Amino acid sequence: MIVTESQIYQVNPDLRVSRNSDRVVIEAAANTYSLSDDALWPFISEVMSTNEELTAPNSSDDLTESDIDRLQSAFEILAESEILVSSERTRWPDTIVSLANRSGGLVTFEDIAERLKTASVTIVDRSGSSVVEHLKSLLKLYPIAEPQVVAELPTDALADLMLVVASDEHDPILDAANSMALDSEIRVWAPVTPARGGRFRVGPWFYPNQSACYKCLRLRAGSTIREPVLADIERNGQSAPSRQDRFDSQPAMTSMMVSILADAMLTHLALDGAQGQAPVGGFVDVTYGLEGFEMSNHRVLRVPRCPECSPTSGTGYPQIWYHEE
Repeated sequence: MIVTESQIYQVNPDLRVSRNSDRVVIEAAANTYSLSDDALWPFISEVMSTNEELTAPNSSDDLTESDIDRLQSAFEILAESEILVSSERTRWPDTIVSLANRSGGLVTFEDIAERLKTASVTIVDRSGSSVVEHLKSLLKLYPIAEPQVVAELPTDALADLMLVVASDEHDPILDAANSMALDSEIRVWAPVTPARGGRFRVGPWFYPNQSACYKCLRLRAGSTIREPVLADIERNGQSAPSRQDRFDSQPAMTSMMVSILADAMLTHLALDGAQGQAPVGGFVDVTYGLEGFEMSNHRVLRVPRCPECSPTSGTGYPQIWYHEE
């Protein structure tokens, strides 16, 4: 690593630094480092205690050449062990640094900041649900463009990401959103439904004409139910409209869901699949029962000849489990 005069440093927010005897151990986001130079500990402690940007010393400072060399060497060691992150322009928000850490360094600070700054996010909310304000207030903690909230599905959407607030998984607006998204320039969209029976879901994150679609999800869910009436409801049922804001009935569960939702939005917008983040068609199921919280990750696979998204719809022999044919 070459230290330049314009280079500045800041402390990495995602790490723990501990000392035992003459060993210093740094546990960063994805790596662990061990330093045997106990003499660095006072310098590390001083660096960790500051919240200001740091600059490496240069010849214009009131220091001897040997002092400058030692300090520059110390800065290099701390940067290589991820205690410090460097930049040649300005200090980055800790939220940007944390996202870059999650990408394993594959996505730069500059790219993450630009993607969030220019992100086009649309939230479809017909009833003015409290969950939208909750989500917007959480997103304000990140350097992301403010979402546009609309009351109806747009007819010509160009959003990078669209959320559709629904009363439940069978709300007709989700089927309509699926059809609209397949004919639009929307990059990714996801349904937002309230917790029910101690369970909530975040996602799936549908990439129109790339991943499975919402119809695929319903067909696959119906194929696992043995009772014909319930299976048909799962595939094609439409729920009754509700005037209640069902997100208000379980505030704690809703708060947890919004936190996971906001984090997923950021990874889909900023990391674009790096290091397994933001899987296409992925979703998270969270259940709260007598044994505590259980979280499971899943992925929707496209249904062969899905009538909504498959280019081979209407051709070939029926699938054994595809009961609609």
